Amino acid sequence: MSCLLHFIFFLLLPLASTGCPNRCGNVLIPYPFGVGSGCFLEASFNVTCNTSTTPPKPYLNIINLKIEVVEIRVDNPAYIRIKYPYLLYGVCYHTSSGNMTWTDGWGISLWDTQYTLSEYNWLIAIGCDDALTASIYKGQGNQTFR
Repeated sequence: MSCLLHFIFFLLLPLASTGCPNRCGNVLIPYPFGVGSGCFLEASFNVTCNTSTTPPKPYLNIINLKIEVVEIRVDNPAYIRIKYPYLLYGVCYHTSSGNMTWTDGWGISLWDTQYTLSEYNWLIAIGCDDALTASIYKGQGNQTFR
């Protein structure tokens, strides 16, 4: 599963230092993102390149998670496409007992980052008698969709 994250920056961006790698494996790493010291605008744009895989894979470290980057675009609209498979939850309904068993998953909180989830993400339920809930927090309030 991949997600789109939008990022916001309101600066006239200087160019990255000369000698900075502009790709990791098959992924282009445009400034303000960068691999290595002095190659990114600030810490939240630091991309780590795992060269132990073939091809190498870029990772972004936000919300204390190492998240694989699939694509970065800084044109209009600017976004990052990531692999984040931990948004999955599961529930099984046992017809004999009437009980439900939840499979733990992880949500994603981008509260203290400049990143937001994109409107291009999909929320999908598969099965019978399923329900979905998504909460979007904006400022002091929130909206819940079912």
